Amino acid sequence: MKSKSNIVFIMIMFIFLCLSGSQTFAQKQTGSIKGHIVDLQGNPLEKVIIYLDSPVLMAISFYITPPSGRINFDLLPPGNYSIRTEIPGYTSTTVENLTVRLGQTLKIKMVLKKSEIEDEETQIIHSPVLDPQSTKTAVTISSTMLKTLPLQRDLFTAVLTAPGALHESSVYPKNQIFLGSTARSNLYTVDGLSLNDPAQRHLITRIPYDIIDEIEVETAGHSAATGMADGGYVNILTRSGKKGFRYSFLVEHTSGEFIKKLRPLGEISQLGTQSPEIDKQLWDFNMTLGGVLWPDRAWFFSSLNWFNNTRTTPFTPWVDTYKKAHKAYDWKNDEKSSFVKLTLQPYSKFKAGVTFYFKDHKQTNTAQSLAWNLTRDATYILDHEQNFFLGGSLQYLADQNTSLLVTGGYIEGHTPLYLQESHSSSLEYYDDLLGYHWGSAQYNDRYEKKKLHVQALITHYLNRSTGFDAVINAGLEYQYLYGKRNVWKENGMLVHYFNGSPYFYGLQTSPVSDMTVGAGKISMNFASSSKDGFTPSSEVRNIGIFLSNSMTFADRITLNLGLRFDRSIGNQSAYQKFAIGNAVGLKIGEELISPIVGQNPYSNMFIPIWKNLIVWNSFSPRAGLVIDLFGNSKTLLKGSFARYTEIPSLQLLDSLNPIVIERTHDYYWYDEDMNGEVGTEDTFTLFPDDYRIYSETAYGNRLAGDLSTPYTNELTISLQQEILKDFSLKVTLIRKDKKNIINNVLMDQDSGQYWYTNKLDTQNWWVPFETIVPAAGEYPETPVTVYFPSNSSPLYFDQIKNVPELKRTFRAVEFVLNKRMSNNWMLNGSLVLSESKGNIHLGYSASSGMTQAAYNPNYFVNFGENTRLDYDRPLAVKVMGTFQFPWDLMLSVYYRHLSGALWARSVTIAPPADWTETRNTRPEYMQVLLEEPGSRRLKASNILDLRFEKTFSISERGRLSFFVDVLNAFGDKYSVTLENVGGYWFPAAESTTLGTRVLSSYFNKVVALGGTKTFRISMRIGF
Repeated sequence: MKSKSNIVFIMIMFIFLCLSGSQTFAQKQTGSIKGHIVDLQGNPLEKVIIYLDSPVLMAISFYITPPSGRINFDLLPPGNYSIRTEIPGYTSTTVENLTVRLGQTLKIKMVLKKSEIEDEETQIIHSPVLDPQSTKTAVTISSTMLKTLPLQRDLFTAVLTAPGALHESSVYPKNQIFLGSTARSNLYTVDGLSLNDPAQRHLITRIPYDIIDEIEVETAGHSAATGMADGGYVNILTRSGKKGFRYSFLVEHTSGEFIKKLRPLGEISQLGTQSPEIDKQLWDFNMTLGGVLWPDRAWFFSSLNWFNNTRTTPFTPWVDTYKKAHKAYDWKNDEKSSFVKLTLQPYSKFKAGVTFYFKDHKQTNTAQSLAWNLTRDATYILDHEQNFFLGGSLQYLADQNTSLLVTGGYIEGHTPLYLQESHSSSLEYYDDLLGYHWGSAQYNDRYEKKKLHVQALITHYLNRSTGFDAVINAGLEYQYLYGKRNVWKENGMLVHYFNGSPYFYGLQTSPVSDMTVGAGKISMNFASSSKDGFTPSSEVRNIGIFLSNSMTFADRITLNLGLRFDRSIGNQSAYQKFAIGNAVGLKIGEELISPIVGQNPYSNMFIPIWKNLIVWNSFSPRAGLVIDLFGNSKTLLKGSFARYTEIPSLQLLDSLNPIVIERTHDYYWYDEDMNGEVGTEDTFTLFPDDYRIYSETAYGNRLAGDLSTPYTNELTISLQQEILKDFSLKVTLIRKDKKNIINNVLMDQDSGQYWYTNKLDTQNWWVPFETIVPAAGEYPETPVTVYFPSNSSPLYFDQIKNVPELKRTFRAVEFVLNKRMSNNWMLNGSLVLSESKGNIHLGYSASSGMTQAAYNPNYFVNFGENTRLDYDRPLAVKVMGTFQFPWDLMLSVYYRHLSGALWARSVTIAPPADWTETRNTRPEYMQVLLEEPGSRRLKASNILDLRFEKTFSISERGRLSFFVDVLNAFGDKYSVTLENVGGYWFPAAESTTLGTRVLSSYFNKVVALGGTKTFRISMRIGF
């Protein structure tokens, strides 16, 4: 049987890995120093006592060399180290200024001279800049970079300095795109604790800038212990206390007076849009205190942070259909946080750490996008979002070659998004042609999230005098994810407008009164009318086992092997859903839906528990090879292969709930009294949705029985060269292929047949319509084929499954230049040439698994497997550096160039009435693209930021710094002009340009402006 053969294969792999030894790193917040001690003839020296010291160590560590002369110092905090040797008959030798970075292995060789008398010497060994054992593709954002570069004081901005990293802006500033990954594919750890949001997968909370010591950003080549992430692995190390008390205070400020608008007011007024967004006021205060609680036994570090700003929005003032004037508005933001870290070493073999963090966040206006078309009343209030985490770690050194590392913690978060109080009972309105959204936001939504994460890693170091050494890593990881929503609104209806009219479909004949009346379109959600009336919850449990293994032969060739097994189980809890507050929705449910399924989904419903909703068992092999071409660790050839699998998100489980919070149904509305308002006396008919989904016997069909975990295959090849002292160049080829992508597709419940593509449509349920979309502006007429469902086709029922037709592929060549801080200057640069191709995008919404991608054949009209994806940026250049001048003057620069975002023209097509009757099709509107995405791009960006800093010594240890940041010093500016013709096409017949073309009302309209030059002043004092 296949399952038995898989088990046998896995057992063989595990045994092989256990026998061979390992060197891939778990989620360590440390680095390592490895090497060997020899005499002048190159013979290994045994019983040499090695002393390791550093300001970041509580006590001196020591190591006694075995017959192989090998040394191994593991679990080292990043910092500068010195090594001293001691052995009778040889000169005592000291090596200074060895720099250990987060996640890096330093490899050194020390040669000792014979001496009859006690003598000491200092060897000059340059701290290596290349890692001769790891095959990961990674960069380290050092504490020096964090302190000196002109970055916004924000973790996400710092992370974006990594090569090819992009900002994904749909949900706050919490998502990044790393080298062809999706916005949900990343893993964030803080001091070894995974801080991914259990639902959305972004970082669950904003990490204060001043508590960060170093950041390692891995974009490829993750080890088996890293966890379930096929995107970036952002490994964040927080600051610890040091010897002696140290404290600091920082204040940063900018305001409208320090911001130069790059366009004259007359030009902005003439364009009819808002000025670029600016901070009218911004204050950032931070205080830190750290030091010794117990000499050589206990350190502490603490931080308090307050961030407050008032910022404009891009909303353009507008007067709605009811003559209500919607004015421009600002949003206010207030964040307070506290952080405490305790580091303990009660015994030389034990080291422990405890971390606590709490944040409170308020925002007056928030949404997925504060845009030109979103009025203030349609935004949410973020009412005291609160997050905290409690983490801990334990290191135990059983002997100088064996260690145990245990990390873990608990995270809890509450995100309350409330409607604007004055509009909490208002309807939502959206004009599909004008693009404006007003009236109210969708519903009140309070999300409670919990997460428990524990990981244990055992590491054993092996060495032989033959030049062979290895490290065996074995580990276990457990995660528990929990999420609970609380959704309510007094009136959860959305009315669709068309060009200012509530009659979306114009005037039509009522199916009841047979009179000509206004025909509209409304949508209804399932939010309960009362708080605590709709509270679905779900959970995921994941257990992972990993073994990894690295063998080094003759100090020249390192082979890394790894294997990870994960078992994930997702459950949904039972709950009672209470009725909505909208009388129209209750009427529709009772009169139109209940006769079909025997249940009114808008009324009271009990949802039973659903255990083992998702059960995934997945295996992730990893392999890597490092060849030290000349044996000096200065020229390295590396290659790696990895397969990454996913953990099911709570959002995926929520989408399988019988009552999906985000789901709305559309209904045809006939305004019988022609008063322009939706009421119970009007007539309503159903869209062609399969409402049997709400019957207990059918909603299980929403999930394909063979659903399996998505996975990514990744291949990297890299050549790395140390050019000069502290100076290196890396060239890396990267390829990623995503498989088993999950998404909604159309399925016929009765036959089980899929019909979301033409190839699967064996019943000819999709009828092609050939049309020619007329020319508009500079765009020529365009022939296109659009598909409409026949009247004999099934009602719309979507199932979540692995969709073989969906693909994502990423290819890149990455050049990275690194000159770390020495001789008063530092320089880092990257150039990434890449292409992201496929037919399903990378952004937050596109990667949710609940999109309209692959929902019907119209999606594939212009989306082939080689289509450029939304975050495809063929060229990304980043250069940053710091230069220290005399008199404690410093200049820092940060430049980036990025290709523009792609876009494509689209149109919504309504078939002629006589054609729908002749071809027996439904009279639906279908949207298609008129060209392949990537055919057009927005303007590329070129941004240069500068920092000028002057430091004064105010005591033996005290330093006072003043610095000024000039953001966008080049004065790069842009305008968001909606060049997509969009709109609607009402053809008179097939294959003709005759008909009515309604262009988007904002075609060629400038809806937002970007580009300001900002001066930001700061003061830092520290002792």
